[in-house]
Amino acid sequence: MKYIIPLLFLSISLSGQNSEVQVTFQKIPLPLILTKSSVTGIIDNRKSADKSSKIIIRSDNEKRPLFLQKNYLTAIRSFFSKNPENADTDYNIILKINDFNIREIPESPAKIKGNLGVDIDFQIFRDSTYVPLCNFKTNFIYSRPSKDDTEHIDWLVKNAMLSATKFYNKWFGIQKYINPKFAKGVRVLVKPDYYFGNDTDTVFYHPDRKLTWNDFQAKPLSTSRYTAQIFSNFEYLAPVKYEHDSLVIELTMKTYMLKDMSWKSIDAPGDYSLKHEQTHFDLTKLIVERFKAQVLKTEFSIEDYDSQFQLLFIDLYREMNIMQKKYDQETLHGLNEAEQSKWEQKIAGELGQKN
Repeated sequence: MKYIIPLLFLSISLSGQNSEVQVTFQKIPLPLILTKSSVTGIIDNRKSADKSSKIIIRSDNEKRPLFLQKNYLTAIRSFFSKNPENADTDYNIILKINDFNIREIPESPAKIKGNLGVDIDFQIFRDSTYVPLCNFKTNFIYSRPSKDDTEHIDWLVKNAMLSATKFYNKWFGIQKYINPKFAKGVRVLVKPDYYFGNDTDTVFYHPDRKLTWNDFQAKPLSTSRYTAQIFSNFEYLAPVKYEHDSLVIELTMKTYMLKDMSWKSIDAPGDYSLKHEQTHFDLTKLIVERFKAQVLKTEFSIEDYDSQFQLLFIDLYREMNIMQKKYDQETLHGLNEAEQSKWEQKIAGELGQKN
């Protein structure tokens, strides 16, 4: 069973068949300080079969169980508690104990050989999720006089936690300013739209670069009753960098038409028809501006920002398809000049407010 325990006091019980020995930790003389971090909980993740250690008692030279359960978790946690140097805490750390058990065998009549296996995950708890940071795993191998039944336990546990602390602090010092797991928030930086003016097969949207009939290079559909059809689309680039405790999403939009998927009829259409197709392109750009506006209004989660971006994209892509269809329906594909003019003014007006 896994559980998080708020830790209080230091003690480990040593149980035998006919006796019980109490092992009490003395106040540790070394400061166990996690840099900019505090231990706020412990998860016992050991397997059920590994919940107790085995040490040898000299009176009968037999292995006896050393129970390292709630009390040992209390001991570990209290090494980090009530430390005034931990007042400036940026991160609450959860220790997940995968292994922390002592195992001993006789080495000679006068000596006992032992091993303390340690496996600890350092985690933070954020947005209802445990976020793994780093793992400390080692074995402390030792020999002790057979007459010292429990004196070594205090030393072993303290040194194990001291080693784990040094490991975390070294890792933290390297990772703090480069590892996005330490981010405390997400912010979006909207960059200028992508534009490349000399692309041979793609026209990227720019207000000063209007479409020409030379941009429509696909073979016309012989079954279509329309004079032209544009294929316009949009996509986003959103690389993420970690900067000043934040995940920074650098958003760049691409609004474009593909020449080899856009066609015109053999009988060269006039400027009016070209304007109708240009308005389709303008409408795609309008959706891009709405997408950027929605992004800036959204509070992104550190753990799920990518999914949030994708959902916004899907919503606006669906909106684009609906508006493109509605535009053609209301203008009768440009045949209704009054409605065509209304759409042009509407789109130009909204784009003008955003540009």
